[in-house]
Amino acid sequence: MARILHSIAAGVAAAAFALAAPVQAQQKLKIGFITTLSGPPAIIGKHMKDSVEVALE
Repeated sequence: MARILHSIAAGVAAAAFALAAPVQAQQKLKIGFITTLSGPPAIIGKHMKDSVEVALE
């Protein structure tokens, strides 16, 4: 009897963790990025910005 109760408790705990994971995955995450977008090095900065946007997709 105790073994069955332990199995049920473990199943309930596993289900609680499985249902809690998608809730955490929906939170937004802010990622900072600093680059130069003006002046002579702007061409490199634009390429860096584009590559970060592609990586985030």
